[in-house]
Amino acid sequence: MKWLKMIGGEWKLIASALVAGAMLHIAATLYGANIAQSRAFTTLAGKLPINEVVFADAVTPENQPLPFFAPGSFYSYCRYDASTARVGLTAKLPGIGWSLSLYTRKGENFYYVAGKDVRETDVRLVLVPPGNLFVDASPANTPQSGPAIPRVALPEAEGIAILRAPIKGHAFRRQADEQRGAFRCQSLQ
Repeated sequence: MKWLKMIGGEWKLIASALVAGAMLHIAATLYGANIAQSRAFTTLAGKLPINEVVFADAVTPENQPLPFFAPGSFYSYCRYDASTARVGLTAKLPGIGWSLSLYTRKGENFYYVAGKDVRETDVRLVLVPPGNLFVDASPANTPQSGPAIPRVALPEAEGIAILRAPIKGHAFRRQADEQRGAFRCQSLQ
């Protein structure tokens, strides 16, 4: 208590400075997360065309687009941009290990579909840009398909879709490439 008497009336100023510093730290941390762009998005987006699928080479020690990508999988990417028009995504997930993931510019995964062992999963989506929810609320119908195509409301207009295909062995490479070929990403006018 002796040290408190030595400080005198200045302890209120010191306490106020500590509280203000803590509040500033919290505000900067929360704001920084909102404006940050994912390093992964920046790394991949610079090499990808918009609303087109790119089939990546196999992951090797020399060819790693991002850290921690599984070397036992093939990857396909689509850098989507729905700022001017909706984007249509289609993919076939023939079995376990196959997946389709959608990510924002910040690296947040907001949509994920996994393949099943029982049957092939056909994925057909319409990516709708953020904005007025009432303008485009009904599912899309296409004359040739009949049933409604689910719409995914995007948190941001831009992002990346990643298709993951497991490598079962060299004998299955051609089959995996054919199945990856069903991955489509295109602007819907």
